[in-house]
Amino acid sequence: MPKRRTRDAIQQLHTLARERGGYFTAKQAAKLGYDDPHLTYHAKAGNIERVGHGLYRLLAGGRG
Repeated sequence: MPKRRTRDAIQQLHTLARERGGYFTAKQAAKLGYDDPHLTYHAKAGNIERVGHGLYRLLAGGRG
């Protein structure tokens, strides 16, 4: 997993999701440094929604 700078990773994840109608995959997130524990944390925090196996949606107002 690549080392990530948090601010850069958040910006890249938001950009990726916006280009895809708010959706992104776990594999795409992992390339930006967001592995499963990060996705789980942000889903519980209400920043993203898990909509299916390996598929997530960025929630409005979420900080990613």
